[in-house]
Formats: sequence, structure tokens, C-alpha cells
Amino acid sequence: MTWQQFVKDVRKGWLPCSITLFGVFLIPFIIYTNINQLYILATALYTAAWIADGLDGWAARKYGASSETGAFLDPLADKIFTLSFILFFWSLIPVAISVPIITIAVSLTVLRIFKVQESKNKSIEFSIMAIKPGKIKTNVEKSGFALFLLAQVIFNELPAFFIVLGNIALASSMPFAFLSLTHQTSPETIEKWNAVYRRRFKHRQKESP
Repeated sequence: MTWQQFVKDVRKGWLPCSITLFGVFLIPFIIYTNINQLYILATALYTAAWIADGLDGWAARKYGASSETGAFLDPLADKIFTLSFILFFWSLIPVAISVPIITIAVSLTVLRIFKVQESKNKSIEFSIMAIKPGKIKTNVEKSGFALFLLAQVIFNELPAFFIVLGNIALASSMPFAFLSLTHQTSPETIEKWNAVYRRRFKHRQKESP
């Protein structure tokens, strides 16, 4: 994608992209207010960020504002959201849950970055849009973090019962995370990668003396 194409793409999807970035922008304020025990405000901001995650896709469909930039930003924002709160609530989440979630989130992000890079080759097109299992995964994860926040609003602390419920929700998201990863590494996608590297190999052979 050239710079001119990128600018045109951003202009097309400016509304959903702005909503996506607004949700990401709220993350440090959610964490800051929670640290300062402003639990109601933290939960309200968290709810606004969660709603924003649903509104961006709705706006893209409603106003025909889908864009390549938005298709990349939306799942990236989800990963930033997940990683931020996994790290913030690190002491409450077992390693057996947190490490797989982080590993898959980072892996999916790296794969999407490579796909964006390789999609510059017009003959190879990779899909970078979030799929349904990925969105389910994100919302299940967010429900787990929401339980941690909501418990602090109700009890002004984190009872063990809510910690367990939150972790059950986070653990429940992992099958959907694996489905997302499986989709990104499907046989069709792998064949596209092979086509890219076969082309590169042939190009290098032609350049070699």
C-alpha cells in the first residue's frame, strides 16, 4: 500500500478507526483510576472501552467505512487491551492461564504484521480481519477482567470467589484463542506463505550470477 493509498484508506475508515483508538486511549485511565481506588470510575471507563470495541465494527458496516487500516487496528486494539489487563491483574491470574493467552496474542499480532507486509505483493492477498472466534475470545476475556473490577465496586476489595470466576472466564477464552490461531495458520494460509517464499527464492536465483 502506497502512502496515498494509506491516506485514502484512513479517510474512508476514519470513524470506526477513531472509535477503536478511543477504546485504546481509555486503557491507561482505567488502570490509573483503579490503582487510586476509584473503582466506580474505573468500571465506567472500562465499560465505555468495551462498548467502543463493538461500536467500531457497527460503524464500519453501517456507514460502509470498512478499511484495511481498521481491519488491522481492531484486532490489534483487542490484543493491547488483553495484554494490558493481564499484566495489571498478573498476581490474580495463574501462570497456566496468563502465559498461553499472552503467547497466542503476541503470535497472532506478529502473524498479522507479516501478512500486512506481504500483502504489498498484489498477487498474494492475506485476510487480516478478526474472525468470530477471535471476537468471542476477546469478549470472554473482557468479562473476566470486568468481574475483577466489579467485585471492587461492590466489596471495595477482591473476594476469592470473584477471582475464581474471573479466572474461569479467562480460561474459557483459550479454546477460542486456539481457533483464531488455527485460522491464521490454516493450510490455505500456509500455501500462500509458501507461494511468497517460492517467489522470493526464484527472484534471488535470477539475481545470482
